Amino acid sequence: MTANEYMKKIKDNLDSVEHNLEQIQCDDCISRQDVINAFYIQSDDDGWWTGTTQDVEELLKSLQSTQPKPKTGHWIKMFLTDTSDIDGQCSECGFIHRFIDGHTAQYNFCPNCGAKMD
Repeated sequence: MTANEYMKKIKDNLDSVEHNLEQIQCDDCISRQDVINAFYIQSDDDGWWTGTTQDVEELLKSLQSTQPKPKTGHWIKMFLTDTSDIDGQCSECGFIHRFIDGHTAQYNFCPNCGAKMD
């Protein structure tokens, strides 16, 4: 396999992963933190939940729907002194990725946290 064929294969795989990371908009999403907060409010002084299954259903239905906000970031380029390769650090999670031969255009997302790159 030639270097170009190898790079194309990597790009095709990354395109597939990026497609799978796309967030589908949801009209019935609730915040995980809102659920945790609601349970704390409804629990007794010792932190125990004493409600029934019906109480849980009513509690979840009472929470406001929310739209997930996709992470967006950018690659912070860091040039290495010992090679001509470039490292890129995700601005969202700090993940460092080596871009071989400057092939940064094919990485439209962070493989660590899933942030879309501008």
